Amino acid sequence: MKTVIASDIHGSAYYCRRLLERVKAEHADTLLLLGDTLYHGPRNDLPRDYAPKEVTAMLTGLSSPVFGVRGNCDAEIDQTVLGFPIMADYSLFIAGRHKIFVTHGHLYTPEEHPRLNPGDAFLFGHIHVPVCEERGGILILNPGSASIPKESSPHSFMTYEDGVFRWIDLESGEAYKEYRWEGTTTTPPCGRSAAGASAATGCGTSSRSSRAWATAPPPSITASAIWTRRRPTCSTLSWARALWR
Repeated sequence: MKTVIASDIHGSAYYCRRLLERVKAEHADTLLLLGDTLYHGPRNDLPRDYAPKEVTAMLTGLSSPVFGVRGNCDAEIDQTVLGFPIMADYSLFIAGRHKIFVTHGHLYTPEEHPRLNPGDAFLFGHIHVPVCEERGGILILNPGSASIPKESSPHSFMTYEDGVFRWIDLESGEAYKEYRWEGTTTTPPCGRSAAGASAATGCGTSSRSSRAWATAPPPSITASAIWTRRRPTCSTLSWARALWR
């Protein structure tokens, strides 16, 4: 199953349209949104073609399943017009023998989150900067922002399929980062031999990001999820520059 992961559309009809074009081009089965979908927020300039009603119509008309978590700019009124859930503060997806903790990033952060096991992943949005890094054995991931990227990063989204995370430029459709989250198996995926199967490739060229995920088959996201109430906390954004290579 292939999942497109995007965050921080912030009501941009132009970039929402581009994102849905990419969903179709990627032949994705599911769209996962990491919050801040309709409202631009008081700290941001208006994104290109700001039109929350058009974004609502495009997302609710999508034939593929859509799932989401709540961002700091999302409100209960947004939930009344969207045909998919967005008000959960986090979701927990099972990927093989690992977990992916999915949240927006304003309540739970890479520095402060529920305990995860080594090999699990923390997936978030909020900072508008792509991230791919391992910290304490936890894989930290961020797709960047679809409409208002920061720190000279591209308008981007991610895909996840068969143990591989890819970061894709929303405008060009070209992948610019990849992380392979899989181990060698006795029954290799995609027709590859066990000897030729790749153990792992890190995020970018950072040697700290390489990790071999041994013995387990390539994980695929299942539909299981656990929801929780809000837990306020503080977060900092200063670490983002150091994480992105």
